[in-house]
Amino acid sequence: MKKIVNLVLGIVTSIGGFVEVGSISTAAQAGSEFGFSLLWAIAAATLFLASLAEMAGRVAAIGKRSMTAAVRERLGFHFQIVPLGAELIIDVLLLTAEIGGTAIAVKMLTGIGFQWWVLPVGAAVWLLLWFGNFTVIENGVGVVGMITLSFVVAAWRLHPGLGRVVQGFIPTMPNHDLTRYAFLSVSIVGATVSPYLLNFYASGAIEEKWTAQDLWTNRLTAFLGMGFGSTVAMGCLVTAAIVLGPQHVKVETYEQAALMFVPVFGPWAVTLFALSLGVGCFGAAVEITLNAGYLLGQTFGWT
Repeated sequence: MKKIVNLVLGIVTSIGGFVEVGSISTAAQAGSEFGFSLLWAIAAATLFLASLAEMAGRVAAIGKRSMTAAVRERLGFHFQIVPLGAELIIDVLLLTAEIGGTAIAVKMLTGIGFQWWVLPVGAAVWLLLWFGNFTVIENGVGVVGMITLSFVVAAWRLHPGLGRVVQGFIPTMPNHDLTRYAFLSVSIVGATVSPYLLNFYASGAIEEKWTAQDLWTNRLTAFLGMGFGSTVAMGCLVTAAIVLGPQHVKVETYEQAALMFVPVFGPWAVTLFALSLGVGCFGAAVEITLNAGYLLGQTFGWT
């Protein structure tokens, strides 16, 4: 049972990597513009992130410290202050995007302008962090995040065809707009492999008090957990390719992206898409905020 609970850490981390404002938009754009041909980029990003997370978890389990704390210990505070400043800036920018993504999701559900939801969403993140603990956040976000499997259900019910899906994992040159294809490839990897995910994962391993006996758990958590997020992102791409591609819809708003759910979920399409987007972005906002706290504490040597 403990190993199953630990697996939730990987699922929670993967939500921040694959099921958030940037990943959903890039997957939807890639599918609508290039069909299945960019599935390989999601697969590559999954392998990169899972491998890095496994290494970060291994350091945490054996060394009882995150990479941030290890760098500070080995190279000193004056060296660590440079990556600290860089990552905090990135975290603030990402947190802004995720809060905005959650606000857009609420706007899709209520019809009230997203700008009115920015402060309430930020307050909700703060309240959860203030009154909750790591276990509540980990299990809660992990369980609620299962709603993002709507993308997988939609793709499965649209019957994409195994041959076409397999072909999408083989990198090929597009027959049009090579620059856009390359941009989306890089965007998919960049939106997935974020530094905060690795430090958050390692910090979670420390919170869970992993030891050398948990190294197999670490590997399973890293690869199966990231595999969850990867499957959801691929479901988004495949659904967009089947529904939006033939209509030549170039996704520029989340309202346009939500149309991919209409053939499968009918009147529930916008609601399910908004909930998936909102849960993913809210989970990522919680992760990023927690990571900023971990990062400061580990850099300054606070317990």
